[in-house]
Amino acid sequence: MVQTSILLRRNRKNSAGKKRLALVALCCLWATVAAGASEPVLTARLDTASATLGDPLHLRLAVDRDADARTLFPDFDDQLAPFVVRSAVTASVTDLGSGRQRDERVYELRAYTLEADQIPVIEVPVVSASGDTTYLLSDALAVGVEPVRDPAEGDDLRDIKPPLWIAGGVPLWLVGILAALLAAGVAYLAWRFLRRRPVAAMAAIPAPRGPVDYVREFARIADMGLLERGATKLYYTRLADVMRRFLEDRTRIDALERTTAEIAADLLATDNVDTELARRIIEFLEAADLVKFARAEPVEEAARRAPVDGADIVREVEATLIKRQVEAQAAVTTAAIPPAEAAA
Repeated sequence: MVQTSILLRRNRKNSAGKKRLALVALCCLWATVAAGASEPVLTARLDTASATLGDPLHLRLAVDRDADARTLFPDFDDQLAPFVVRSAVTASVTDLGSGRQRDERVYELRAYTLEADQIPVIEVPVVSASGDTTYLLSDALAVGVEPVRDPAEGDDLRDIKPPLWIAGGVPLWLVGILAALLAAGVAYLAWRFLRRRPVAAMAAIPAPRGPVDYVREFARIADMGLLERGATKLYYTRLADVMRRFLEDRTRIDALERTTAEIAADLLATDNVDTELARRIIEFLEAADLVKFARAEPVEEAARRAPVDGADIVREVEATLIKRQVEAQAAVTTAAIPPAEAAA
């Protein structure tokens, strides 16, 4: 009885050990299957196994991968020679479930030589979430490229067939008569049109442009609302342009294509404006230059007063020029009176 009890106890221990081994083997098998399921898989297939020379055939590449991985489909140049890649559609993504996705891209290929008999092995990189790159290789795909002509016809050129005569139609002599009548009608209409063509009117001579009202030009810039829209640089650019045009028009100083320093030198040398007026003109142009070129921010009150200052300068220069003209005319008149009449 004692021996029997010992044997039963040993059998129980052996049975428990076998169960543990079976459980460990099952876990290893599950881990192997799970690890294999996470590996990317590349599938390459063609829509047809044979194609006529020059006809399109489509190569479809599909990669099953984890959802957090990326597939880098290649852009073939001459890797598939002698096949030529004509186009490729954008890769599509399909959700397979269980954290897996399928990337698929279709390439249009054409073969222009009968020596094209298979698509070579294709390499497609797949980048995992951790940054590791796996290079997948496809199988070579056999393709049969058939000639356009039947091989039984040989390489000889076919005979040229004569034109096929179709009964009916318009006689050639009638077509010639109709064409002659049409040409005569066109010539007659052209002759009538040329006879009735009116004499071209003389080009109107543009009327001379009157003097520019520069005071109004400054007022127009003030009313444009440039300061309210934040266009300070454009505001001062237009003010300076009006002042430069006024100086060139009234004082005969070259001002449009010259710097402020050059204009200042001419203003101080001319007799048309006095020194104080020249200083005000120079300060007006220098203030505009600071905003245009140095991107200075002017005081708001001074900026709003700038058109008024420009108009005041215009009025004073105009008054000075009129005064100089009156004095010059009086001097000419006095010089023309004889001395006897002047004494009387």
